[in-house]
Amino acid sequence: MTFLSSLAVIAATRLGFKLAEKKKWLPKSVYHQLAVDKLRQDDLAGAIRLNEIALEKDPQHEKAQIIKDLIAMRRDAILSRLLTETGREKESIRELQINSLFIARQLDRLNRNQSMQKILSWVFLFGNLFTYLASYLILQRQGHSNAGFVVGGVAVICTLLIYFLFRRMSERDLQRGIKKQELVTAQRSTSRELEMRARRLRQLQSKLSETRHQLREH
Repeated sequence: MTFLSSLAVIAATRLGFKLAEKKKWLPKSVYHQLAVDKLRQDDLAGAIRLNEIALEKDPQHEKAQIIKDLIAMRRDAILSRLLTETGREKESIRELQINSLFIARQLDRLNRNQSMQKILSWVFLFGNLFTYLASYLILQRQGHSNAGFVVGGVAVICTLLIYFLFRRMSERDLQRGIKKQELVTAQRSTSRELEMRARRLRQLQSKLSETRHQLREH
């Protein structure tokens, strides 16, 4: 019971203190000390409010005037820092956007090249077969059977060359696949960093607006 009674007394004391502070019943020295504590905690809004109450009670309060100047200096420093950080974040976002656009263009170019090479490979293959068959049939009809065999041999050689070309292109496709995966990973990483930077920029702009609002009010 004694413990509970002590807790009740502490709670009642705190509530009474909060009420007295809100109603401006406390001495000016208390408001001054509370303003100093808020300033140490970087709570400018609280420091301004409490220090103004101290000045209301005594406009010539020397310590409150000093705190007012310190608050103004701290506020200016915070404003300058926020402006610098905001500019830095905007520059970082611009660089990330440029990098993201560059990666997207590389991916698009890579996809186009892959598609075009596949199409050209099949065009060469079927074109070679069609040319061989057409030439062979024409030469056979004209009675040039030996020439037809020569054309057939050339077609076989061309087919082998196309086969090796296919193999070479498959190796390049593998390399492009690795490159594409790297680009996709880089693009995702850039997107995540852009989101993080944009969120940070919104926070800074919100804090900057709040600080400017305090400057207009005081």
